[in-house]
This record gives sequence, C-alpha cells and structure tokens, in this order.
Amino acid sequence: QESHAVLSADGQMLYFTSNRPGGLGGKDIYRVRMLPNGQWSLAQNLGPTINTEYDEEGPFIHPDGVTLFFSSQGHKSMGGFDVFSSVYNAENNTWSEPENVGYPINTTDDDVFYVTSPDGRRAYYSSANKKGGVGEKDIYLLSLSNTEEKELAVVKGVVMTRYGEAPPEGKIILTDLETSEVVGIYKPNSKTGKFLFILPEGGNYDLSFEAEGFMFHSQNLNLPEGTSYKEINTAISLDPIVVGEKMILNNIFFDYNSANLTPDSKLELDKLFRLLEINQNLAVGILGHTDSKGGDDFNMQLSQARAQSVVNYIVEKGIDKERLVAKGFGETQPIARNENPDGTDNPEGRALNRRIELKVLSTDGELDGLVDKINVPDKLKINKE
Repeated sequence: QESHAVLSADGQMLYFTSNRPGGLGGKDIYRVRMLPNGQWSLAQNLGPTINTEYDEEGPFIHPDGVTLFFSSQGHKSMGGFDVFSSVYNAENNTWSEPENVGYPINTTDDDVFYVTSPDGRRAYYSSANKKGGVGEKDIYLLSLSNTEEKELAVVKGVVMTRYGEAPPEGKIILTDLETSEVVGIYKPNSKTGKFLFILPEGGNYDLSFEAEGFMFHSQNLNLPEGTSYKEINTAISLDPIVVGEKMILNNIFFDYNSANLTPDSKLELDKLFRLLEINQNLAVGILGHTDSKGGDDFNMQLSQARAQSVVNYIVEKGIDKERLVAKGFGETQPIARNENPDGTDNPEGRALNRRIELKVLSTDGELDGLVDKINVPDKLKINKE
C-alpha cells in the first residue's frame, strides 16, 4: 500500500510511504526520480538512517531540495508519531541523523504531516488530542520567526514556441557559471510549458531552453548574496529551426588575434553540440566575422580560422563533419558601426562585429548544395554542378 506522496519543488523527485515487501518494517519512506525520458525510476528505500522497524509517515521535502521532514514512531520519539528532520548530502548519497524537532510541535500523541513554507517562516502540521484543539486531529499553524531564514529564490515561468504551444520534449539546463557545472536539468510541463524550481541565493547561472525542432534559447540568472525568498518570473519563446535563419553565438571567445578558443566558450559550444545532437538532420554553417581593425586579408584569414575552430570542436565531440561548414567573412559584413560619425573609435560597435554566427543550411538531411548556400566563389567550389 502506497500513500502520502509529496513532489519536490522542481518536479524531479517524488517521496511516498509504502508497506511493500523488502522494507525495514511497517511503513517506510521511498523516493522515485524523474528520468530523462519522462518516466519514473524504480522506487528507492531511503534506508536505515530514515526508516526504522516501526512506521514512518508524512514525508515532506523542503523547496531547498535537501531537507526532509517526516514523522516516525521510531528513532527518539516522545510518544506516537513525532516529527523529525534530516538533510541529504548529494556528494556521498547519505542522510544526516534525524533530529526530533521537539516541543511544542511534538507531543506524546501523533504529530504528522509537517510542511513548511518556502521561505521557512511558517509551518503547518497535524496533531492529535492536543490541549485546546477542536477535535481529535487538528491542523496547526506555527510561526518560525526565530529560526534561520532560508535564503532561496523561486524561479518559475513558461516556455512556449512561437506558435503559442508547449515545446515537445523540451528541457531546461541550469549551469553554474562559476564552476561551469550543470546543476540541474528540468522538464517543463508538456501541456502548459510551465516550470518551477528553487535555487539558493548567491549564485550566477545560465538557463538554456532546448527542444527538438527549435533553436536553443539562453538567459542569465543572477541571484546575488542576500536574496531572501525572491520570486523570479520569466516567459520564453522558442524559435523554430528554419533554413536560412541566422543566430549569433554570443559567448564564444578567442585569444587576441588568434583562433584559439578560450575556456569560457565551452558553455555556448556545448549548446551548439546539443542542438545538432538533438536534431539529427540539421546541417549548419558557422560564419566568422571581425571588426575593421587590421588588414583585409588578415581579417579574412582570422575569421575563417575562428569559424573552423568552432567546427573542429563540435566534430571532436562526435558530430559528423559533413553537417558543418566553416566560412569566414572578415570585416565585410558588419552589424554595427566600427567608428562613430565623427571618426572616433566605437569599441561597443567593434565588439558586436567580432562574432560567430550559426546559419541553418538544411533540416532534411540532404547535404547537396550546402557549399553554394554560403556563397563560396565558383573557383573554390568542390562540386560546381
């Protein structure tokens, strides 16, 4: 028998109680994880640190994703079910020793279903036969103003296609910009496109939205120190992959006057790799551009070499080289002024002109004519028909 389930704030973990065979005794607490394919994993018993030979009930996972509250007849109970808390350590996959939250929450009768608000300021729970109650089991509200406040941010929003529909099989990849580590992969609701997850304050993140048939979309999420329960709302529109469309790859960087990619480029390059990995019939051109400093020939060679460096990175990660074409344009296609109208230098405009673009060449797997589509001179073409 399964009962009393609770879903984590990000929708990726479900905790529940069960008296199924193979447990440690009575009702135990289990959890299942959402897999990348949208299915739930096999149930995992939380183990002897949490579960006892007696009954455990009413699990609640705090929005911070690591603090578990539950009720137990075991551990060091004052009588009946008492409320306990334990913190999960992801590095070694262990739970801390459960702590009895104490009086006045716990009594000699049953105290269960303890939940807290995301900001840690309020708690609700059920207690049986408590003095001053209305009936046998009442619901109580508890102010936690004297406890340490959880400094969290709730990030919620909706991701839709340009056509106003939720993207099929879309996902959100959250990356810590300081460590370059992926800290979470989330799936928006497949029908509504809505999503929600909780983050601690003091982080700087990259949010990348990806779905088959659509260009990826990225945005920065900065949560400075001192963010105390802040709610962040965002709405994202994904653009479909259309032949001929261009997209500037904003965060690809090179050493000065060089085609050597800097480590800071990895995040953006990996998004490009996943775009090609998800869309197996997609072929693209990687277009390099410079500003007007330096000679024309040097800029043309530099832009070609930089575009080729991007292609080489993607090919080394496993994408067929026939699906990518590198082309340098030097300083011939500026998108901003290199100089101001009075002739003075325009550093901001130059920075915009120094760029790498992605151009969609094919979406049907037919690679014929790709070279023509990026305007290679006839004398340089391999196939001239």
